[in-house]
Amino acid sequence: MKIKPILIIVTLLLLLGSIYLIYKSTNKPDTQMSNHNNMQGMNMGDKDTANQSNSTYTLKLTSQIKNLQPNQKTIITYKIVDEKGNILKNFALGHTKLMHFIVVRKDLQDFQHIHPNFNKNTGEFSIPVTFTDDGVYRLFADFTPANGQKDSQGDIASVTPYQDVNVGDIAKYNQNKVAVQPDTQTTKTVGDLQIDYTFPQQIQANKS
Repeated sequence: MKIKPILIIVTLLLLLGSIYLIYKSTNKPDTQMSNHNNMQGMNMGDKDTANQSNSTYTLKLTSQIKNLQPNQKTIITYKIVDEKGNILKNFALGHTKLMHFIVVRKDLQDFQHIHPNFNKNTGEFSIPVTFTDDGVYRLFADFTPANGQKDSQGDIASVTPYQDVNVGDIAKYNQNKVAVQPDTQTTKTVGDLQIDYTFPQQIQANKS
């Protein structure tokens, strides 16, 4: 039985079409990976910034963070940007402040809670910081977006992105860093005040 030429042509067209579709699918750009790389660039190469309380916002340092030295006043400047790179300029008051800037050495031996100045026109915050010693420090920006997501109580949820920086001689820090020791004392004295902490016998997750 002879095969009609038209059938051969249709078969060849279907075969070529299948090969083309397979080629396109295997060579299609990975847009998700490209977007991930763009976000990593915006996060200034800090892998830890992926583990933020709200991935919509990122702490973007605008000041020089290389060769930071201990016991020297350093002006830290930064902006808050969203996943599209837009600068956030509209903040709501949180604990009477627009922004709380937290500086913590990674071994918890230094802790600073300070409030930066804000330039409404540029959306940039600035704050003088003196790092007390060599080490790796984590910088937290704690704030409330004016149009942010609301929690179960109807309040706008605060956001706390962060960025790590190296200060001084990291080799000294790795050699001398102090292991964190739990504090079991439940009574503290600060000036003329005595504070007593009372805990239940068992603390459970997701329970008031």
